[in-house]
Order: sequence, then structure tokens, then C-alpha cells
Amino acid sequence: MKERPGQRDLTPSRRLPERRQITLSKSSSRVVRGQDDLSEWDDEELERGRKKAKDGTFRGPPSKVVPTACYAELTRRKFQEAGRILKHSLKDGAEALRQIIVSEKTSDSDRLKAIELLFDRVLGKAPQHVSLDVGSDDQPSPWMKVVAQAVVGSVEQAKALMAGNSDVVDGEVVEEQ
Repeated sequence: MKERPGQRDLTPSRRLPERRQITLSKSSSRVVRGQDDLSEWDDEELERGRKKAKDGTFRGPPSKVVPTACYAELTRRKFQEAGRILKHSLKDGAEALRQIIVSEKTSDSDRLKAIELLFDRVLGKAPQHVSLDVGSDDQPSPWMKVVAQAVVGSVEQAKALMAGNSDVVDGEVVEEQ
């Protein structure tokens, strides 16, 4: 089908997303403008994106959209509640972990996992070293050349250091007197 001047091809691959204008309720409009204090809303009101009537029921048709601020407030409350629950459970969790470690019924593998978890949480995880070498054995990668030149004088010196064929064992700067 040939396009006429001023006509766009609206085949499925080129179809533009449909944009419609929606009308917000007065309540949603106040929320979007930041005029309503959402801390006074209950969770059900936040989920529905609108306030209850004075008799405690929702009147009228359900909201077509829920303002982002309602979602953000509800999410903040849920995470705050979860944090509170976890804080109260921390002591119980620590005691349960200790019980796993000291119990004679615990298998050795489970006991080691519990000990490792305890050490990681109390002492901090041991640092993990990663070695990355992308170049071939005879030709160092470009990033290694840059680092080597920043650390040592030449690529040959770097190769010698990496191969362990260096005369330098330890060095120290000593001022002349």
C-alpha cells in the first residue's frame, strides 16, 4: 500500500503507542501536586490510590491510575516494617546460629557452614583476590602494558618482574649524605 502525502504507515512494526489523556480525581490530583500528606493515609488507601469516604468505604469507580507518590509511600512503609521485624529477630537468629554450631546433632558440613557464616558476619568476609590475564603468554595485553609502564620503567622490566627473573629483591630509597 502506497502512502499518500501526510499519511503515516501504521503497520504493527511502526505503530505508535496509543496516548490518551486521563482525568485525575481531585484526591489524586492533590497527591500528584504534593498537596496531600500521605503519612495520614492507611495502606489500603495507598494501594487504591484514593482516600476513603467519611464512612470508611470507597465511593465511586476505582482509580484508573495510582500516583507514584502512593506507591513510594507504601513501599517505604513495607520496608520500614520489614526492618523492624528483622531487628527484633536478630537475637533469635544469632542464638539459632550458635545452637547449630554447638549442637552434637548438627552434621559437620552444616556446622562448618554456620561457623563460616558467623565469621563472615562478625569478622568480615576474607578479601577475594581476582587475577585477570587476557593477553597471550608471549604478548601482554594493552592494559597490562599501561599498568607496567606506570609501575616500572619498561615493558621488559615488567616481563622480568612477572617471570620472576628480576635482580631486584627489595628496594629502598636512601638519601645521599
